[in-house]
This record gives sequence, structure tokens and C-alpha cells, in this order.
Amino acid sequence: MSTRLALIRYLARDIYLDPNEDDLGFSRHPGLWDELRTTPEGRRRSISRGELQCQGCVSIGRASPWVHLREQRDGSRQIVHHGSAEGPCHEPESDEHKAWKERVAADAQRAGYSVVVEATAARRAPTSDVVVHGDGLDLGWRIQLSRLRRATVVRHAGLARRDGLTPSWLTTDGRSPLVDRVPWTLANDMPWQTVLRDRSLRVAGGVYRLRYPLCKDLGGVCPDPVPGRLTVDCGKRHSHWEAVRLLVEELVGATAGGVYVPMAIPTPDGGVVRRWVPASDRERYAHAIKKPCTEETLSPAFPGRVPHPRTPDRENWNDSPLHTPGQDRRTAPRRGSTPLCEPRLPVHTISAQSATTTALLTQDGCLHGCAGPARLYLGGWRCPAHAPRS
Repeated sequence: MSTRLALIRYLARDIYLDPNEDDLGFSRHPGLWDELRTTPEGRRRSISRGELQCQGCVSIGRASPWVHLREQRDGSRQIVHHGSAEGPCHEPESDEHKAWKERVAADAQRAGYSVVVEATAARRAPTSDVVVHGDGLDLGWRIQLSRLRRATVVRHAGLARRDGLTPSWLTTDGRSPLVDRVPWTLANDMPWQTVLRDRSLRVAGGVYRLRYPLCKDLGGVCPDPVPGRLTVDCGKRHSHWEAVRLLVEELVGATAGGVYVPMAIPTPDGGVVRRWVPASDRERYAHAIKKPCTEETLSPAFPGRVPHPRTPDRENWNDSPLHTPGQDRRTAPRRGSTPLCEPRLPVHTISAQSATTTALLTQDGCLHGCAGPARLYLGGWRCPAHAPRS
């Protein structure tokens, strides 16, 4: 069964062309071809981007790439649709995409939260695959397994925030342009059957917690040395972000419940690193480095760090004629997650025996839900009753 191609709308006159018809629908609109291809003076003209709009792209919330017309030497006519880095708009969701979408919705419901799948905004374009109505916030989960442009990531995240959603993107590609441009989570690439069946799937990246280890325990040179001096061990404690390997099911519930919150950390090179962290850790770190660490308090001058300069950033790959079947190898998801490029973050240093150390290494409530003081251990925040045995 052949793929039925999307209609093309001529915005100036609200006319729809049909690439599935032999004459493309021009027979119903005499003079339209000449209107689109020639100027009033009779000279040939080019169709500007935006004059013709692919309704397939519009239906899935994507900015329609350039659509134009072409006349072959034999007199036949074609509607030509430039490709998008987000993949062909006629192509159905992959089994992996549908599995992750179902998995996020099921995990949220198991945690006691209501969900809406394929949430559609007032623009009639879906901005999120799954919306999770959490405690005081609504999370817009977006499953992104294929490559897309950095500008597209920022635009879609902005649309989600405009709709009152906190963006939360999931990818299986550690080199994806969405890393550090939106709150993100990295998962291992695996068959869709495993995604649906295995309740023990672990997050591979994007979730961190704050620790203050001794300088000697960090290994290597001191991350906050005296200017002009190379130090191996300064004897103090330094802020250190440690990756957390939560289960996917735990992360979905923890983000909806506000236990883990999105954080945006300005870097020394002028970029921003985004990640999910415990709410108390975000407060501690923001207070320590005296800089805003949320999207709402960031300056608009921080669009996001570029983690991989060689990431494709094109949207006009030509897959003419319109909607060529088959996935472009340049946008196809790759098996296996790639290593993350960890950026350099501002370091906060404290004395190893100061009162500040005790305050930074304790909090109210442990990971088991107990009230009262808890200390930070390798396995997380624990009260005395749940502290690891020596």
C-alpha cells in the first residue's frame, strides 16, 4: 500500500493542492500554475519559503520546510518538499517511540498522577507526547529518538513553556542537540519490547546530585586552586555533581512530585548546562555560587551550551520529490547511547571542618520519606535509621 501524501496549502488564496493526483489539483484552479510560477510582467519567479505549506508538517506541530514547484522537460509537474532534520512528516511513529510514550504514561499513572497522551495546545499542534499533571506543575514529556535542529529544540521548548508546561525531553542519543538546551534525560537505546516489559530500566544520563567530597577524593588536580599554583590536594571540600542512575519509573514519579527539579547552570564559558537535580541541591548550589539556576531567572542571553560542534544543524536537505519514502540515514536514530561530554561548572569550595560543611551535607527528610535530619551517603540522603551499616 503506497503512502498517501499530505495536502499542500497555498496560503495567499487558501487553496489546497493534492500531490496524490496526476495534475496535482491544478485543473480545479485554472491559472493557478501561472500565478505561482510567473510575475505579472510574464517573467519566471521563484516561490518564496512559506507561500506553500505542507499540511502533514502542520498536523504534527512542525514548521513546514520549503515547498516549491518544478516542471520537468516532458511537461510533467511536481510539488517538491525539502526534507526536515526531524524526519519525513508522513512517516508514522516508530515502535520504539510509541513504546517510550506508553512507558512514561504508565509510570506516571503508577505513581498516582493523571496523564494526557498527545497533548494538543491552542495552536492545534501537539507540543508534548505525554503531559503529566504533577504536584503543582505540569510536565510536558517529549520523546525524541531522531535528530533535529537545535533551533527546533528551543522553539518547541518555548511553545511548551507558553502552554504552562515544564519541558522534559527523553532521548537515546547522548550527542543529540537537545542535550543541555532543555531539561533532558538519556536512556539506553533498546527494542520496544524491552521498553514496555522491563520495569528495571535505568536512566543513563541527565540526572545528578550535589556532593562536597574532599579534594583528595576527587582525583587529579584541585578544581579550585590558588591562581598560578598547581595543587593536587588543598585539604578542602569542593562542590561536585554526581550522576544518579535512577530507574525510569522512579524519575517519572519524582519529577512529577517535585523531588527532582530542572536546573540550568551557567558555565564559565558563557553557556548553560541543564539537568534534573534534587530540589534541595538546586537551592544549595544557587545560594553557594550566587547565580540564578532556573530557566525563569536566567538571562535570555543564555541559549544553551553547544556540546558537540559537529552536530548536524541543517533543515533543508532535499528529499525531492515530495515525501520520498524511507528514512534518511542522516536522521535515523543510532543504536547504543554515546558518551556525554561533561562541561566544566563553577566550583564552590568550603573548609573541610567548617560549620557550613555540616549544613551542606545534611537536609530534612531522607529518601525513604522519613522526617528529620538526614545525611548524604553514596546511595542518597538517609536518616540515622536508614543509614548504611558500617
